[in-house]
Amino acid sequence: MRKLIALAIATLCVFAAVAFAAAASAASPVLSTSNITSTSVQLNWTDMSDEVSYTPRMTAPTSVTLATLPANTLTFTATGLSPSTQYSFIVYGNKSHGAPYISNTVTVSNALGQTTSRVATLFINTEKITPCSASFPPRKQ
Repeated sequence: MRKLIALAIATLCVFAAVAFAAAASAASPVLSTSNITSTSVQLNWTDMSDEVSYTPRMTAPTSVTLATLPANTLTFTATGLSPSTQYSFIVYGNKSHGAPYISNTVTVSNALGQTTSRVATLFINTEKITPCSASFPPRKQ
């Protein structure tokens, strides 16, 4: 019986996590790139309905805030990049209160004059996550 209850709780946790992830990712900016050169890349993202500003950040090879842009801005061009280097970027959609929206991470490689872009990781915007768990008292003997 304990195994059946634990399985039911684990199944419920998985369904809750999937539903939460789908809802959270729908409420985050989707980041992409265009106009990639050996020294610059244009970042593009989808607009959020209640942001007050956007903050594009480089996360690799170093972590640095690139700018703070007004609401409804949908592009930013990162310049001064070094050729033959891989860079990663993320965009925060800042709200007047609460946790910011967080975009996916985009990694750009401009090695040897060949420019490519790939979406790396989807970060889910959360204000609080409560892990699912279940515990049972020891069996009476």
